[in-house]
Amino acid sequence: MEKNNDLHSPYYGLDLTKPYNDPINHPSHYASGKIECWDAMRAARGDASHIEYCIQTAIKYLYRCGKKGNRLEDMKKAEAFLNRAIKIEAKEI
Repeated sequence: MEKNNDLHSPYYGLDLTKPYNDPINHPSHYASGKIECWDAMRAARGDASHIEYCIQTAIKYLYRCGKKGNRLEDMKKAEAFLNRAIKIEAKEI
């Protein structure tokens, strides 16, 4: 078993060899192996660009909140993207 040992990760301690699906923070359709889409995007574009992307995506989820599906899930997705932008800005991740 290979565990996530990153203390700052919401997946700390999880077995990385098993599929994990959290529709808010870790949707399985946005991962390729152990690399998540937003990590690949951050690596490709840099922190400043990724922070802007996260803010824009949070706004998108709030704008469409409840119109496409579950209202609470849209709010939690917006929160996840905004929290990611905050953590990158604060150099926590």
